[in-house]
Amino acid sequence: MLITASEIDDFREIIRDAGRNPADFDLVEEKAHLPEPARPSDAVQAVVTCRRTGKRRSYNALHWVVDFADDIRDGAFD
Repeated sequence: MLITASEIDDFREIIRDAGRNPADFDLVEEKAHLPEPARPSDAVQAVVTCRRTGKRRSYNALHWVVDFADDIRDGAFD
């Protein structure tokens, strides 16, 4: 698993800071099937789904926390 416990903690804090409930969001790690010579880190995505709206976003697992923070701040899950 590439998503770490500290990233999950950051994920929940970002949600709270946005005035939302962490229970409204699901986070899963998915593997994408990319052709060689893709790096293994490129093949793993963090997928966030808002239960309330059904909106879903996929992020590269190496920098997903920053991208998620931008998206939730910009209303991507509203």
